[in-house]
Amino acid sequence: MSDSEFECTPPEVRVAAERATEGIIPEKSRERYENTYELYSKWCVAKGVQHTSETVLLAYFCEISKQSKASTLWSRYSMLRAVLNFRHNVDISNYAKLKAFFEKEESDIDTFLNNAPIEYLPQKGCFNYWHFRSL
Repeated sequence: MSDSEFECTPPEVRVAAERATEGIIPEKSRERYENTYELYSKWCVAKGVQHTSETVLLAYFCEISKQSKASTLWSRYSMLRAVLNFRHNVDISNYAKLKAFFEKEESDIDTFLNNAPIEYLPQKGCFNYWHFRSL
């Protein structure tokens, strides 16, 4: 809802709409979602970015992929997707290039898991990835 739509909406309808959207971001992990969004927002400010776009998100995830595991990237993507949709009505799940980026990350992990010596597979990271993929 834009600011002008919000201002033209009667107060009782606004309250009802706010209550309806309270559960969109899970209460138990709301702080993690907000922290993830805050990190993204700070990155945007540092880079001079004023609006979220597919190009901006590709650059952001490419940069953080250098220091984060794929499972962390997926987690951040999921949280950002929810917050951006909720706060800004931006649906990043339709960004084809961003999806391709994550599919490549996933492909790199699959390559490692399929070619890694067996002693590496029981490690926590590999287990978590397989558990995540099976959900």
